[in-house]
Amino acid sequence: MRSGVSGDILDTIVEARRRRVAEEGPAQGMRLPARRDVPLVPFAQDPCLIAEFKRRSPSRGAIAEEADPVEQVGAYVSQGVRAVSVLTEEGYFGGSLGDLVRIKERFPRVAVLRKDFLLSEEDVEVSWRAGADAVLLIARVLPEDVLGRMLRRAEELGLSALVEVHTPEDVEKVRRFEPLLVGINARDLATFRVDLLHPVRMRRLIDWDARVVFESGLWTRTHGYVAGSGGAWGVLVGEAVMRERGRVRAIMEGLAAGKRDWVRGRRFWSGLAAGRTLVKVCGLAREEDVELADRSGADILGFILAPSPRQVDRSFLERMGPVRARRVGVVVGEQGGGLEEAVRLVEEGLLDGIQCHGEEDPEVLGSLCVPWYKAVRVKERGDLEGVERYGAVRVLLDARVEGAYGGTGMRVPEGVVEAAGERGPVWLAGGLGPGSVGEVVRRFRPELVDASSGLEAAPGVKDRGRLERFFREIRDAEGV
Repeated sequence: MRSGVSGDILDTIVEARRRRVAEEGPAQGMRLPARRDVPLVPFAQDPCLIAEFKRRSPSRGAIAEEADPVEQVGAYVSQGVRAVSVLTEEGYFGGSLGDLVRIKERFPRVAVLRKDFLLSEEDVEVSWRAGADAVLLIARVLPEDVLGRMLRRAEELGLSALVEVHTPEDVEKVRRFEPLLVGINARDLATFRVDLLHPVRMRRLIDWDARVVFESGLWTRTHGYVAGSGGAWGVLVGEAVMRERGRVRAIMEGLAAGKRDWVRGRRFWSGLAAGRTLVKVCGLAREEDVELADRSGADILGFILAPSPRQVDRSFLERMGPVRARRVGVVVGEQGGGLEEAVRLVEEGLLDGIQCHGEEDPEVLGSLCVPWYKAVRVKERGDLEGVERYGAVRVLLDARVEGAYGGTGMRVPEGVVEAAGERGPVWLAGGLGPGSVGEVVRRFRPELVDASSGLEAAPGVKDRGRLERFFREIRDAEGV
C-alpha cells in the first residue's frame, strides 16, 4: 500500500491518475492495437457474480501481490463465473492494463470489466482497445456532462457501462441517463468504510429499469443473501475471492436465495427505514403487548426463544395476528441453542429474522440464507475487538452481566458506545426505557434502540404508559 493517503482517499487517487495520464497518456504507457482484436462479450448476463482481480488496496494493503491474473481468473471460471472485474489502477491497487489484456486473450468469452478511475472518452476507447467488455464509471468522480459523453462513447463502441453511485446526489446525477447497469458501492471511497446495508437502502432510489450490482464488503453466503434480498441483480466481489477462491460458490448461492426472497416480498433489511431512530421492543410474551408495540410504531418486535421468563414458543407465534413490524426471534446459541429452530420459523414465515445473542459459530452464521444480526455483551472497549469475525450486517450492543443474556436492565458504558460509533452505525440495548432513551438518542444518535425490561410492569408484561413515554421521548429527542 502506498503511504501518504489521508483525508479524502478518493480525491487523492483521482488526482494521482490525472497526473499519470498527463505524463503517459490514457494507455498508461502501454502499446495497444489501434483496433480491438478480441470478441466483445455482453456483460449483463447470469450468473451475476462479478469476480475481481486485484493485488492490493489503500484500505487493506497487500492482498495478493504476486497473484497471476490468468491463473486466478481461471479458478473463477471453473466455478461458473462468466464476468470478471480487473483493477487496472497502478499506484494504489497494483493493477495494470496488461493484466486486463492477458485475461481477455486467455478467456475471450468471459466478459471483462475495466475497473479504474476513468476520466474521459479517451479512457473509454483505450479500455475497448485493450479488450474490456465493460467500463466502470464512478458518478462522484465525473461531472455530469463528462459522464454523459463517456456513456455515449461506450454505447458507440458496444461497451457496457457499470455506473457506480454511493450517495443520493450521485443518483440524481445519473438519473437522466437511466443506465442499464448501476453499481452501488457499500464502501465509501472517501473514507473506505464499508456498510453492507448502505446499498440496500440506496437501492430504493433507483426508480428506473436497471440491473443493480452491489459492490464491496461481501465475504459469505449470508452477504450474498443480504444483497439478493435487498434488490441486487448481481454482486461484485473482490478481496474475499482473491484470498479464498472457494467463496465464489457460497456467495453465488446466497445471492440466488436472496433474489428468490426479494421476489416473494421477504425484504427484511430493505424494509427498515433510514433517517430516524429505529425501535425494537423485545421480550414480548402477550398478544395484547404485541399489538400495542406494533401500533406504537416499533420497527422490530422481539420474541425470546431461549429459556427466560419472557420465553415464547411456536404456538404463540402461530396464534399471533398480522403485524406491520419485523418479527425477530432471539436465540442464545450454545447457551440454550435454538438457532436451527429459529431458521425453520423464518423459512415458514412465522418470523422475519433472528437475533443471535450467544456464542454462535461465525462460520455457521455466515452460511445462513435468512436475515440475522449479532448481539454482543459488552462491558469495556476491548469487548468490541473481534466482533468483525461474525460478518454481521448489524451488531446490537447489550450490557455484559455474568450469567445473563439480555433483560438485565444494565446500561452499556458510555465509552463503549462512543467507541462503537467510531466503527459504524450503533444498535443499542441495555437498560433503556422512559427516562433514559431520550438522552441516549440525543447524545449518541444510535441507528436502533432496543428495550425490554425498561418497558415492563413485570417480567413479560409490558406497561402501556412506559411504552407510550418511551416512544414520545424518542420523537422529542429526534426533534432536537
